[in-house]
Amino acid sequence: MIPIRHFIVVIAICIFFIVYIWQNIEVMKIKMGFNRLITAEKQIIRDRNRILGEIESLRKIDVIEARARELNLKRISRDDFIVLMLNDENERKKNK
Repeated sequence: MIPIRHFIVVIAICIFFIVYIWQNIEVMKIKMGFNRLITAEKQIIRDRNRILGEIESLRKIDVIEARARELNLKRISRDDFIVLMLNDENERKKNK
């Protein structure tokens, strides 16, 4: 018959190995999740830089004018404005 002391030692060693293996599995899961986040961050940075580049290229005046010609827009002239004159309170009192 196996003494109880040996049985407890064997059980303790088994539990130690199970916990050790479980800990390593959890660490690997965390590392894999971290790597996924790093990959996503790099993709987001690439997308952001691409979009900022597009914005800067669209801000150039020649690109804006070419786009306006495509949309059949015309330059603003003096005839396109309507000027409204509003009298302030002091001027109203003077006119009365």
